Amino acid sequence: MGFDATYALNYDDKEIARHVYGFIVAKAAEIAGKPLEYTYEGELEAFYFCQIGRKEELATQRRLEAWLESKEEKYGTSHATSIRSYHSQCTDHSVILITAEKVPFIDPSGKGKGFRNLTTTEFLTQKSTKSRERYENIIHQMEKSNVPVYTINKLDSNVYALKMCFIPDRVSYLSSLVTLIQSIPNAEIVKKFCETFSNGMDVYTFYVRGATPEQLQEKADLINLLPF
Repeated sequence: MGFDATYALNYDDKEIARHVYGFIVAKAAEIAGKPLEYTYEGELEAFYFCQIGRKEELATQRRLEAWLESKEEKYGTSHATSIRSYHSQCTDHSVILITAEKVPFIDPSGKGKGFRNLTTTEFLTQKSTKSRERYENIIHQMEKSNVPVYTINKLDSNVYALKMCFIPDRVSYLSSLVTLIQSIPNAEIVKKFCETFSNGMDVYTFYVRGATPEQLQEKADLINLLPF
């Protein structure tokens, strides 16, 4: 499907098989002259394929957010939300995969001691030690702040990781944050992630190509103006 190497680290064989099936159905629709898209929505997980394009991506993100809203009353405080999205790196097709799942918190109260009690068993086992440390560090920063916090880290010559943490007042800010970043000329989001924690904090991570750290900082500063 053309995703980078970390894709296989974030999904098990069963999930990948379902994604391959969805991708084949989406490609078949495209060949038949229909939009390249696929939607699967279950009780605790959902995934979507769409063509790379701002209009298509926004529509797909809104479907995802509607699914999350439908699960909020039943799972909002007891389960974490984990969103992962990959953009294809192939030259013969341009697709975006967005997945979401609701996973039980280790301690839903959000009052347990230590970072591990704010998250899920899946988060602790799937994330690398360095990745967990980055999440823990930004959570600690947010605990000392009255406004959203963020970090910007260089990954290679043209990709930066923008990580944001804040306490939200709605289920998802994915569409708003993607629109904010895409307002940077020539910026391309190649991966994006969202993890929620039982203390009420959300962490969004965007891997962005084609933007300078100064441009990302300018947009990140604007998250203070979003309605939290």
